Amino acid sequence: MMPKNGHNILKTRPMYKIEQIQTGFDQIVNFKSVADSDRYWKYFVENEDVIRTEYVNPLLIADTGYSLRQLERLDFLNCILPIPIFSERFVEKNGDTLKNDLLFLPCRVQFHDKYLLSTWLAY
Repeated sequence: MMPKNGHNILKTRPMYKIEQIQTGFDQIVNFKSVADSDRYWKYFVENEDVIRTEYVNPLLIADTGYSLRQLERLDFLNCILPIPIFSERFVEKNGDTLKNDLLFLPCRVQFHDKYLLSTWLAY
């Protein structure tokens, strides 16, 4: 902080703007199976040691509400579980800043049974 005219001024870096859209019921990413969804719920939410961290690399399926253009452009995707899913671009730009607060784990989002997008789960 720098004193100026008797006031403390905190110098900060500009925050990164997250590209997001208003989401509807069908704008969500789901795990490829109920078993995967249950396993990742236990790992991320209940903090059970059901998966070794180095093996976390889930396949998520984009619901019909997302277009390919949106998936490529958005920095944050809504997941069926309360786990943030961030774009590769977001992690490249903010990973160092957030490395003491979040652990980013790789995941993939599938679109229309063929297109795979590299993304990151934040934990």
